[in-house]
Amino acid sequence: WNNSIINDEGEEIYPGRIPRCIISKRFSNETILWYMCKERIDGSGKVTQVFSFWAKLLVLGEGTPDICRYPSQTSILSRNGEAAWQSLTSTRTTTPPIVELMH
Repeated sequence: WNNSIINDEGEEIYPGRIPRCIISKRFSNETILWYMCKERIDGSGKVTQVFSFWAKLLVLGEGTPDICRYPSQTSILSRNGEAAWQSLTSTRTTTPPIVELMH
């Protein structure tokens, strides 16, 4: 975003920006996992990321190179007997999403 401004506290904010859903690879201890978060924008325009769900990162041998490149799909994890996308402690009462790739 090129239209950011600096607020009175010296923080960069983005007026009028729409919050995003972000799926990214992140480390949890020594394991790399997929994490899904949503952004929240408070009344002052400050953007924070709130992580909500995680899933095992598929590696080669558990799927084709194309499948392993993208966020783990619920159907593939379930078929392999793995738990699919799971809630973090802060979102235990929220049903995890079903994640599938559209071809």
